[in-house]
Amino acid sequence: MSTSEASAQTNVTRINSHVFVSEPPKAPIAREAAYAHPPSLIILFGWMDAQTPHLIKYVVSLRSLYPSCRIVFVRSTSAFFFTPQNKMEKLLTPVAEILEYEISLPSFSGVLLHVISNGGGFNLVSLNKVLSKLAAKRPHASRASPPFAPVALILDSTPGKDELKTAQTDLLSPNPVLYSLTAPVLAVMFRVYTVVNTVLGNLPMLQELRASLNDPNILPVLTEGNVKHYAHGLPRLYIYSANDRNTLPHNVEAHISEATGKGFDTSVEKYLDSPHVSHARFNPERYWRAVKDLWDRAVERSEEYQVPFARL
Repeated sequence: MSTSEASAQTNVTRINSHVFVSEPPKAPIAREAAYAHPPSLIILFGWMDAQTPHLIKYVVSLRSLYPSCRIVFVRSTSAFFFTPQNKMEKLLTPVAEILEYEISLPSFSGVLLHVISNGGGFNLVSLNKVLSKLAAKRPHASRASPPFAPVALILDSTPGKDELKTAQTDLLSPNPVLYSLTAPVLAVMFRVYTVVNTVLGNLPMLQELRASLNDPNILPVLTEGNVKHYAHGLPRLYIYSANDRNTLPHNVEAHISEATGKGFDTSVEKYLDSPHVSHARFNPERYWRAVKDLWDRAVERSEEYQVPFARL
């Protein structure tokens, strides 16, 4: 399928340089059993410097699983490292607004978060900050807890842990000569960045990412009123590879252990040969079956708490 064909099939609209929306088809959709309880919204956070056509391939697969849902996808670029946090939050504000709108609908049936690599994770952290600020601005009387709807989290090739190595992988050329010339410069810049970030009272990026992913209040406007339930009722799927040279497997496995220790419903798909962010391409059947199983589990979890949510 060509890029133009895929884009047409997924009905993509560009919101800004980072945010795109794929709307469901307007034609009636057959209500098959597999789609009995689809999410209202899927938010796909792409890996760093992934181009729009790369992400549209994921949108096509997600659309085949859940034809009736709205899909937002968010690009990540290496400019993130040099972009002020307030500008990143401004770029992601439309995502927060779409989420708030979906939650307000009587038909709201949950959110699937699909995070790819650390670049995708950084954007999820920025979205969390936007949502926290929006929630704080609400009048206290209007902060009624939304229904306990299904929420699920896919962590593909993330989270990493080695700050400098991640920056080198994301920003430097793989060419050995160019790498050897630019790596020392980046190392100095990174140390300066680390000092400034520490002085400002901020956590290192990957430390903040790892902590945020293990916080049940991952989408504040939705999860803040039901944090206790979401601590156990927000299933997550880790997809990673022993052959990943960007996000090292032992760093992912350490986070899996932390998540399990905190009581999160955790499942794992460990590949042996696929490189970084290539698992869906290497074994698409296995990849998308795991995604579907995750969402099914999120629906089951929401039903266990016996708090009604809308069903399509």
